[in-house]
Amino acid sequence: MTDKAPSGLHMKYFVLKPAGDSNYAIASRRALQAYAKWIADENPDMASELLRWAHTEHGNSQMRRALPDGSIASPQESEDG
Repeated sequence: MTDKAPSGLHMKYFVLKPAGDSNYAIASRRALQAYAKWIADENPDMASELLRWAHTEHGNSQMRRALPDGSIASPQESEDG
């Protein structure tokens, strides 16, 4: 086994898009939450902002899926994982 990263992953930044209902958006929000938990002791302000952003985008996605009668258009995603 080698310690080399795959050749396509030699970048310095990874872009997340937490807005939306796609699996990529859900994964982005979960990544923000995980990162925030790891940095919380060192940078609590940034961690708080990241958690707030993920929470806001999750709420926005729920509002987009809500039907006029208040029901949800598709099964609710669980991001508490």
